Amino acid sequence: SERVMNAAKAALEKSHADLKKVRFHPMPYDRTWLRDSAPTFVRTPTGSSWIVWSFNAWAKYDNYTLDKAVPDYIKNVTRLSSIPAVSRGNEPFVLEGGAIETDGEGTLLVTEECLLSSEQARNPHLSRSEYEDLFHK
Repeated sequence: SERVMNAAKAALEKSHADLKKVRFHPMPYDRTWLRDSAPTFVRTPTGSSWIVWSFNAWAKYDNYTLDKAVPDYIKNVTRLSSIPAVSRGNEPFVLEGGAIETDGEGTLLVTEECLLSSEQARNPHLSRSEYEDLFHK
């Protein structure tokens, strides 16, 4: 919204950011955690791309229709290709981007609680070793 964008501009100005180098892309969403619904930027042997995880609002909320549009919006704005993350049997790989930490050198960290929780199961059909294989790919 305009109000949120103005608040962001004020915070950036307070931090002495050069607003000439900032572009705003307002779009509607359901959750406020963009890092969870957005794709993950990766470098591949052929260039840069986005890994698009399936987002299911932490297997907790029903209203995430707008959030599901975030990856395509980002892909279109950046004009980069995307790679859909899939798991066993070509099923969508559900993951929040904020659940992983990477160093850009091939190291990826994630908590067991996020992936192996029986209360908020993202991919109940996957085992620990299957997760490891998928992240390696």
